Amino acid sequence: SKVLAVRGQIVPATVASISLSALLKDGTVVRGESSITKHGGQIERLFIEPSEPEAYPLAVEAVEQAHMIVVGPGSLYTSVLPNLLVPDLASAVVRSSATKVYVCNVATEKGETEGYTVADHVAALESHTDRAIVNHVLANDNAEPRSAQDPVNPVVLGGEQRLAHVVLEAADLVDMESPLRHEATKLAQALMDVWGRERKGLRLSTRS
Repeated sequence: SKVLAVRGQIVPATVASISLSALLKDGTVVRGESSITKHGGQIERLFIEPSEPEAYPLAVEAVEQAHMIVVGPGSLYTSVLPNLLVPDLASAVVRSSATKVYVCNVATEKGETEGYTVADHVAALESHTDRAIVNHVLANDNAEPRSAQDPVNPVVLGGEQRLAHVVLEAADLVDMESPLRHEATKLAQALMDVWGRERKGLRLSTRS
C-alpha cells in the first residue's frame, strides 16, 4: 500500500507459494505466469499448483463484508483469474449478496485474449469459477477499430445473448489519449452509477 500510495488496504488472496499454469487448446501445458503470455496460443484452462491453497483470512473477511465487489480490470488469465482460483476466496465471492461487477478490459491482450469479445471474457471467467461469480458486467462502448493484423484490438460487444443472466452496462470508459486503456475517472463514475442504481433497485440498461 505504501509503495503504490493507495487508499484502503491491500491483502493477498493467499500467502501460500503457488505456481500458475495453462493448458492450451492444442494440448500444450505452459508453466509460469510470464511464460503463458510469451508462449502464445489459445488458453483452454488455467490452473494453480497446489490446487487448493488456503485463502488469506483477511481477504475472505473483506469479501464477506463488502457492499460492492469489483473484479478487474486486468489481464484475464494472469492477473484476474489466478486470485479466483483460490477456492475459498471464489466461494466467498459467489456467496456474497454484494453488488458484484466484472469490469471487462477495453483491449485484448497478446498471448491471452486475442479475438475475445466481452462475452468471451465473461465465459472464461465463469468457466473457471461459477456462473454466479458476478451479477453485473461493465464494458466499454467507445471502441476505435484498429488494423486486423494488430494482435491488440479493442474488446467489442458481441454475443450479448450469452450474457442474459447478468446485467450488462456499456459506457464510454476509454482514455482518449491511450484508447487501449481505461480512463480512471470515467471508470469510477460508471461503477458508482452501477452501485447507485442497484441500491435503488433499478436494472441497468443494455446498450449495443
